[in-house]
Amino acid sequence: EEMSVARRFAGRTQIILSDPEAIRHVLVENADNYRRTAATHRLLSPVLGRGMLFATGEEWRAQRRAAAPALAPRAMPAIAGTVAQACELLVAELAALNSAPTDLFARLQLLALDIAATALFSLDLGEEGKRLRAELTQYAEGPGRPILLDFLLPRLVPSPRWFARWRFYRRWMARVGRVLEKR
Repeated sequence: EEMSVARRFAGRTQIILSDPEAIRHVLVENADNYRRTAATHRLLSPVLGRGMLFATGEEWRAQRRAAAPALAPRAMPAIAGTVAQACELLVAELAALNSAPTDLFARLQLLALDIAATALFSLDLGEEGKRLRAELTQYAEGPGRPILLDFLLPRLVPSPRWFARWRFYRRWMARVGRVLEKR
């Protein structure tokens, strides 16, 4: 409901932004004055690796420049078409269930994976999407579940779940690598 929220937790101010101008200010114009929390790194880097979300400085600028053509305004109609097509397929799939119970949360997660794979990599995940989703779910319910020490410990001090997250990261990146290799 709010375009920006700032709150203090564990002695640090955390900011959550939805306002495009504020996001531009933080990520582009004034990025050196902001950093992601240790908890954000601990919880998301096993899934996202060293991608644009965690890169800083020149590394971030290089990744942003590389991604810019795929996210340029001229690319949006194609991405919108991909999203619309995936949503139409899901609506048809759900309609064919004739009101039979279904796990809508799981199906929407698969939809997000399918859209990302198609829009970013021109990749049809097929059955691999279900395996990727299952692995993400296991991570979220296990080592990816935050604990208080994730928020309290400094970034360079490993939390008790560090080793489990590192093992997940190795498995996850190997699986993603295999998917991209097939492409």
